[in-house]
Amino acid sequence: MGGLQRHGSPGAGGGNQRRTVPDLGRPEARRAPDYRDSFFPAAYGSIKEYFEQIQREVAPDLVFTHRREDMHQDHRLIAELTWCAFRDHVILEYEIPKYEGDLGAPNFFVPLEETVCRRKIETVVECFSSQSSKLWFSADTFWALLRLRGVECNSPTRFAEAFHCASCAWIGPSRPEGTPVHEFFPQRGTTFIFSQESKSSGRSIWM
Repeated sequence: MGGLQRHGSPGAGGGNQRRTVPDLGRPEARRAPDYRDSFFPAAYGSIKEYFEQIQREVAPDLVFTHRREDMHQDHRLIAELTWCAFRDHVILEYEIPKYEGDLGAPNFFVPLEETVCRRKIETVVECFSSQSSKLWFSADTFWALLRLRGVECNSPTRFAEAFHCASCAWIGPSRPEGTPVHEFFPQRGTTFIFSQESKSSGRSIWM
């Protein structure tokens, strides 16, 4: 996400804070137009046109967006338009702790090393400093969520990032006839690879 300019809040009501997100390994990034926080639904047409522009110009391998059940109106709209624009892509919906308590029960987990968690939390706290007055916005909140999701997926690192995934295809070898399921599938610690064909890019999407 090198050079990405992040606007507003990772949760509800973010003001006009702008911070440059540190280089996290992405080769390029886009800067979105300014829209008034908490009033995205009033600018539906303009935002939808911007999403259509993005859809024509880029072919992402993986799309991250807000959860469609997010209680924040801006987040819900962004999620809705993401699914409209990227129909042939793997989409993972991330979660944001907030007062409304809308985290839900995620079904896609990514174990993370503690060093990665620390870097993420430090980046979030730095880039969204406008949220520092909110009682929920603190490092221990983010650590708690990462630890809880680690428990839920029995993460070998103790921590995990969780997402909501509506659909994802398993692309792998077929189980030979007569082979017990417990012998065919790898033991714990093996990386599973999911793939879904992307018509826009002509490439498999690997996670």
